Amino acid sequence: YYPEFHHKIKVIPQGFNFKEIKIPEYKKIIDYPVFAYAGGFIPGRRDPRLFLKYLSTQKREFKFYVYTSNIEILLPFKKMLNNKLEIMKPLPRDELLQVLASMDFLVNFDNNTTEQVPSKLIDYAIVGRPILNIKRELDINTINEFLDGNYKNALKIDNIEKYHIENVCNAFLELCNNEFNN
Repeated sequence: YYPEFHHKIKVIPQGFNFKEIKIPEYKKIIDYPVFAYAGGFIPGRRDPRLFLKYLSTQKREFKFYVYTSNIEILLPFKKMLNNKLEIMKPLPRDELLQVLASMDFLVNFDNNTTEQVPSKLIDYAIVGRPILNIKRELDINTINEFLDGNYKNALKIDNIEKYHIENVCNAFLELCNNEFNN
């Protein structure tokens, strides 16, 4: 947008009703890492292939659940990873949040942009599990840390409260009140 209009632009994020979401307490059940990704893929942008290629070199035990309708990009890796990669159909949001809350950590394939926070990351923050952020260039050290249960380099989602539906509604009301008072 032209600079002379920047002061007229107000960004209000999408809102979520956090009160309706009941997240179970996390309990480690299995002695190897169990992690998940939920969402679609964009080849070359939100692309799982380098990560899956790296995982296919790992001799250690793990289980990676992927909830997606974009299975084609995963099929060559299913053959390499066998039962370490579980390709799952998308679930309704309420069910998915329950499943994600049971994971050791969650995987985000970064959009490599700072313009927006995908709703997936808001859901990930709501369930409270550590987030492994996979960028275009793989960070092998961080991946290995996560596989070892060290989440010190987890992606942080700042100010999750701004997505709370009451705060989003208040932002719209404030915008309307400011408009009517000017």
